[in-house]
This record gives sequence, structure tokens and C-alpha cells, in this order.
Amino acid sequence: MKIVQTFWSGNTSNITKDAFGWYTPEYHLMSWALSCLQLRKFYDNVVLYTDEKGYDLLINYLKLPYTQVIVNLDELNKKDSDLWALSKIHTYSKQDEPFLHVDGDVFIWEAFNKDLLKANIIAQNKEIGTTDFYESMFDN
Repeated sequence: MKIVQTFWSGNTSNITKDAFGWYTPEYHLMSWALSCLQLRKFYDNVVLYTDEKGYDLLINYLKLPYTQVIVNLDELNKKDSDLWALSKIHTYSKQDEPFLHVDGDVFIWEAFNKDLLKANIIAQNKEIGTTDFYESMFDN
């Protein structure tokens, strides 16, 4: 199974100082490291889609062992960085074989269930706790 992750810096001026929604930038970096390392324990094909800043951070700085790194998200840099899901959709559009997209805040302790990976589509969860946030964003 091809596992895919997406990291877009969204034009952040100092990528190592931005917490990207985490409590601190350090927790953000630890999350990416743990997610990648755990995925690599169970899968030989873990691909990162990112931009130049993400490549510098995750590959050059953290030395994460992705199987392949595709640097193509700089083309989104003219877009509003609040549209963070745009980079994931862009990554999905580049796939030409079955894949599972795994966010950088997902940590696995065993391989995914084989029956799950045979499904036509997989979703992480129904968004319940963030309803107010998304509704206000859509209203605007």
C-alpha cells in the first residue's frame, strides 16, 4: 500500500518557529517525526508531498526517512494559507494508484487492517467537535 503525507508551509516566514496549530513548534516537529517513523516501521512506500520549506525542514533538518519526496506544493504559495486542506486535495489529484493519505498527527502502533485498506474509500472520522469552527468559516 502506498502511504502519502502532505506538508505545505503555506508561506510561513519562519517554519521552525511556527507551531502550525500545536502548543509549541517543538510538538509540531515531534508529531511529524513520530508519524513518519511509525509509518516506516510498517510500510515500505511512504511518500511525502511538500514545498521547498517543508523539504528543508522534514528532510534536510529532521532527516525523516520518506521513501520518496515530491516537492510540488510551492505552486500553491499564492493561495490563502488558511486553505490548508487545498494542499491535501492537490496531493490526492496527483495519485494514479491506490493510496492512503495519513496526516502528520496520526501515529500508528501496528499496520492498518488489510480489509480496511481494500475499501474503495476510507475516512478518518466525522467532524463533530469542530462543527462551530467550520460553520462560522463557511458562513463567512
